[in-house]
Amino acid sequence: MPKTVPVRFVIIGSGGSSSLPNLRHVLQKDAGCKVCHEAWENPDSKNRRGNPCLLVTVRDPASEPQHLLVDCGKTFEEAVRRHFPRLGIQGVNAVLLTHGHADAILGLDSLREVQLAREPPSQWVLKAKTPIFASRDTVKEVWSHFHYMLPVGSGSPSLRRRTSTSRIATGLAPHRVADFQKFQPLSGLQVQPLPVLHGGTYVCMGFRFGAKGEFIYLSDVSKVPDDTMAILKSTQAEVLVVDALLKSGPHYSHFGLPQALELVRLLRPKRALLIGMSCQFDHFHDNQELFKLRSEGLHVELSYDGLELEMNLTLDDDVPLLEEETYELQLPPPPPSRLSRLRVLGRCLCCS
Repeated sequence: MPKTVPVRFVIIGSGGSSSLPNLRHVLQKDAGCKVCHEAWENPDSKNRRGNPCLLVTVRDPASEPQHLLVDCGKTFEEAVRRHFPRLGIQGVNAVLLTHGHADAILGLDSLREVQLAREPPSQWVLKAKTPIFASRDTVKEVWSHFHYMLPVGSGSPSLRRRTSTSRIATGLAPHRVADFQKFQPLSGLQVQPLPVLHGGTYVCMGFRFGAKGEFIYLSDVSKVPDDTMAILKSTQAEVLVVDALLKSGPHYSHFGLPQALELVRLLRPKRALLIGMSCQFDHFHDNQELFKLRSEGLHVELSYDGLELEMNLTLDDDVPLLEEETYELQLPPPPPSRLSRLRVLGRCLCCS
């Protein structure tokens, strides 16, 4: 019989890549966007939305709480400041990535501040690497932007004291996850990657949490492939979190509200939360409209930054931790920066 583990999910980013308030709509007086202006004027507004981001806490009574971060985008630091102190979170134990776009990975440089593998801040020493779980293509994207964070070839990052001449680098241990491969990013937490399309043929990962798929997370999706749809149809999810960028219709790389509701009607989860919303959605008005779907037996609502859910997730006995399957990259060194090229040519950057 599967083991049951208490888990808390907190959505700490519920908007799209641009986040809300949209700066263009705030700075241009003729934009006339009431949602963005309300979010700008009210720091606690539920219309204030960061990049899609999920914090998962495993609360096994037999051990200390463990924290998994799902995506680490451009608004990660703001999310930490807004929510970690309130939740009593001191840091994260592991990272799970959906894909390699800016709204999913560009906050990784700030991860060093919340690594639980650190000694006291005064020493700036990493005791261990932080696991990062992603597809091979996504790890390549991370490497192309943040090569100083990842081991190359040997899988042994520099875990060193910072000196006046060396920069402390986040020690990430990349783990490759395969389509539909069940694994444990944290002890007691079962996850199954579900590949979906995120514009054209670009593949993004959704995730099925729990042995029974009690919590399903599809933050960036334009189309659900047949193999993934078959798994979703076979799952009676308690919670479905699904992409809905625009209220008016589909975007090239995202579901709109009609497509999200079509999936909700097909899967009929106990509760559905929309994520990745643009400023076409007003939290207060549109939640009232979505409430009308109760007449169809559907519980659909807009998520918001800080939304918490407590659940019990099941765990199969034979799901691996992947601790011994570190993904080692065999990649060429990054191209030299413009500054380094100019130095080679004997030219000064400011004079070029």
